[in-house]
Order: sequence, then structure tokens, then C-alpha cells
Amino acid sequence: MTISSMTGFGRASGTAGAWNYLWELRSVNGKGLDVRVRLPGGMDALDQQVRNLAGRFLSRGNVQASLQLTCEEPMVELRVNPGALFAAVAAAQEVSEAMGDAVSADAVLAMRGVVEHVSIEANPEALEARDADLLKAAEAALEALVVNRAEEGVRLAG
Repeated sequence: MTISSMTGFGRASGTAGAWNYLWELRSVNGKGLDVRVRLPGGMDALDQQVRNLAGRFLSRGNVQASLQLTCEEPMVELRVNPGALFAAVAAAQEVSEAMGDAVSADAVLAMRGVVEHVSIEANPEALEARDADLLKAAEAALEALVVNRAEEGVRLAG
């Protein structure tokens, strides 16, 4: 019979698109399985998925799972709004004809609405891919936790 401890630690880190992540899992003794998940704001959808994953790997213990997530790239993309650009060019041509002076491209781009600041987080495909990567990493951290608990059980048996 192999003894497995309920005390252990698991970790997984990596990158998912523009994001760097670190999962840390700790477990201690417990009668049943109690999983507590700490996630960055706005990521509540992962909570239940991580709990379900933990239930596939563990049957007992108090488990604390925490995710640290940082973005290495700017969280905003600049995009040109084609409709606003054509309207701005038309307005610039009118002003240019009336004043006899050419309007520069920088003046057109500086007009409100021509260049939009779009949050990267507004891209649902990127967020879905990131979350899928985060769940795979949570699974890897759980596997590391299971191995760590088994190693601790061997030490306890000895």
C-alpha cells in the first residue's frame, strides 16, 4: 500500500499570448476536498473549472490555488476607423480648398475618432485561447501537486 500525504505544493508557469502566468497550489490535511481559488479580477469563469479539475486529481485535502497574471504587452491596440478616416479626409479636403493650404496626414489622424484605442481584452478569441492555456497549466500544477504529495507520503512511510 502506498501512502500519499495531503500536504504538498505544485507550480506551473508560462506564457499565454501576451500574458505571463504563475499557478501555485498548496494542500494541507482535510477530511474532504475543499478547493479555494484566487484569481485576478474578471476571471471568475475559471473558478469552477479549476475546482472541477482539482476534483479529478484529488479526493481529500484543503487546497489553495492562486493565479498570478501579468501582461507584457500594452493592453491597448491602435486601430484606424475607416469610416471616420474617409470622413476626416473629406473634411480636410474642404478646409484645404477653402483656405488654399494642404492638410497634413498627422492632422487627419489627430481628428477625434479616426484612430481608436481598442483594448486587447475586447478580443474574445485571444481571451478564450489564454483561458484554455491557463487551464492546461492549472492541470500541470495539479499533476505536480499529486507527485509532491506522493513523494511526501514515501518520506512519511520511511
